[in-house]
Amino acid sequence: MRTVPILALAPLIALPSSALSRPGWPGAAPTAPAQVTSPCDTAFARVAEVRGRVDPAGARQATAEVYLFDGFELRRAATTPEGWFCLPVARSTPGTFVSVFAARPGFLPQVRNLRVNQADPQRGRRDTLQAGTIALRPSPNPAAGTLVGVAYVRTESGRPRPHEGILRYDAALAITVSGADGRGNARAALRTDSLGVFTAQLPPGTYRVVSSRNVVVDGVAVQAGRTTVQPVLSGREINF
Repeated sequence: MRTVPILALAPLIALPSSALSRPGWPGAAPTAPAQVTSPCDTAFARVAEVRGRVDPAGARQATAEVYLFDGFELRRAATTPEGWFCLPVARSTPGTFVSVFAARPGFLPQVRNLRVNQADPQRGRRDTLQAGTIALRPSPNPAAGTLVGVAYVRTESGRPRPHEGILRYDAALAITVSGADGRGNARAALRTDSLGVFTAQLPPGTYRVVSSRNVVVDGVAVQAGRTTVQPVLSGREINF
C-alpha cells in the first residue's frame, strides 16, 4: 500500500461556494450540520456510538447541543434535559478520529477528539466511544458569538479495505478570521492548540476563515450568544 499526502499548499484562492462542497477545503461553503436524534439514531451508527454528558455550570437544566464531525460530515443532536447524549458514527474506520463539540447559548463550547478503535462494520461490530462529562462555563461576553473548529488531515482509501476518516489534527496552525460585523470590519488571529482546536469570540456577522495552508472558507455566520462549528481541512492522504 502506498500513501500519497496531499496538503493544501496551493496559491491562495477563493472559489464560489458552489464549486466545492468539502468541509474546510478552499472555497468550500460553511459546514451545515445534519440533524439526528439522540439517543443514538441506529440507522446511522454503522461504525460506532459516542456517548457522554454535557454539564453547563449553574444552569437549571442541562439541555445543550452536541455536534460530531468525522472528517466528512457534521452531525448535530440535542441532549436530554439531564445533559446525556449519544451520537452515531457512520463512516470512520479504526485508527481514525472523530471530534465532538458541546455547545449551549450563553456558554463557551468545548471539544473532545476521540479515537475509533474496535469498529468492524463488515462483521457487524460497533465501537462505543466515551466522551465523559463535558463541563461548560458561561461566556464572559454573552453578546458575542463563538466560532470553534478543528484543523484536520483526512485519509481516504478503498483498497484492500476502506480506511477513511480524520487521520490526525493540525496543531499550531495559524488561522485568520475576518469579516463584517455590522459596525465595520472585525478580525481575529488564531492558532490551533495541540489538539488542532481553534476558537474565537466574535461580534455577530459573516466571516471568512483562512488558514496558513491557504485554505479559505467564506460565508461563516456567527450569531450573538451562539456557537458556530466550522472544521478546516488541512490536507488529505490517499492510500492505494
